[in-house]
Amino acid sequence: MDQENEKTLRNLGVISALTQNDKINTKDDFFTVYTPTSLRGLTRFFYGEAREHNIQRIQSCVRDAKQYISSTLHEIHIFDESESSLMKKFKTSTQEQLCFRMISALKDSENGLKALQITYKDDPTCLAQLDMLVNEILDFLSTTRQIAQSSPTLDKFK
Repeated sequence: MDQENEKTLRNLGVISALTQNDKINTKDDFFTVYTPTSLRGLTRFFYGEAREHNIQRIQSCVRDAKQYISSTLHEIHIFDESESSLMKKFKTSTQEQLCFRMISALKDSENGLKALQITYKDDPTCLAQLDMLVNEILDFLSTTRQIAQSSPTLDKFK
């Protein structure tokens, strides 16, 4: 697994771990979660950790996951087992496993985003952005499932 995919998978895991009133920090490559305190709010302001920036970074993470899943499913779909070597089969199997994990992490991140909506309930702009992102995830997963059902190669991704 390359570093970018590892980062995306890890960050989706952090998003999915969010609960009501948790704050997410997306300033570094790897996201972190912390419980809010009055001092932490001041620190966030001082260091420029804005909700809008966090949502943009979360959107980028979700879109990286979608891109990885799409390209991997495409590679798996065009894979022809009859013409493959053992190493090619091994690589494809590894890709399938990572793709399963990425799909699962993307699905799980929906819960964290819904918790973030509760946390940011006083900010209609953030709520709208988070709602659009949750719908983007749901639409992508639904489309992925429909395409997988119509393909014998991708049938296992239903």
